[in-house]
Amino acid sequence: MSSVIASLVVLAAPVALLVVLVRLVWRSWAPLYFMLSGRYVEAQHASTRMERGWLRVLPSVRNGARYMRALALHMQGLLEECLGELHALTGERLDPNLAYAVSSLEASTLVLLEREPDRALACIDRAMELWSPSPEDLLIRALALQSLSREEEAGRDYARAESATRAAVKVGLRTALVEDRETKRAIAAYLRGLFLARAGDEAAARRELEIAAAHPKPHVYAERARRGVPSRARRDDDERSSLAPQVLGRVDGGDQRANETPSSENKKA
Repeated sequence: MSSVIASLVVLAAPVALLVVLVRLVWRSWAPLYFMLSGRYVEAQHASTRMERGWLRVLPSVRNGARYMRALALHMQGLLEECLGELHALTGERLDPNLAYAVSSLEASTLVLLEREPDRALACIDRAMELWSPSPEDLLIRALALQSLSREEEAGRDYARAESATRAAVKVGLRTALVEDRETKRAIAAYLRGLFLARAGDEAAARRELEIAAAHPKPHVYAERARRGVPSRARRDDDERSSLAPQVLGRVDGGDQRANETPSSENKKA
């Protein structure tokens, strides 16, 4: 009997170890899996679980989890909360990959909030020093420049975005950045639409917004594209954000309205 028990113990030990390893691997990959699946709320929670796990003693794991949570909040349209998470990374020693991702995300969030374009420009410039710019990086830079009334420079970056390439994976020493290209294309379409709407080219803006709005994942860029963006004339007269509810027509085919009840920026997409 004792030999049977001993055999069971011997068998149970590697099984238990395997279960622990599988759980550890899943916890490490779950935020990325949910993010690529467009399940942003689950990605947010998975990032929190990863940060609270015993691997949090590793700075790369802890900081990576915070970034993933910030990205999940951004994609849900919870932009203020996203900035709060990014500020928690201030002063941390980040590897170049993560430093690029954090700076790019902060710039994107500030542009969507229509806040501190000079800071957004500094963030995206810092990101572009670490990696060759993607189309989205250049469009974010163009929008920041546009907000600073540096129209000629903005136009050059907008044109450069047309020929820029995006890497599916950016591999670093401690982190790797994996991108969903279809989601990135939808984001780029929304950013182009916003730029064109501000420039007064409403027909071209609508075409870009239709591309962004057609993306099936429930992220902030697709949701905003479906609501439409304001015409330049209304934006120039309005002291509020250029993403205020005065729209140049809804992409879903609804009637143009001068006053539309806005959805809260803190509502989940």
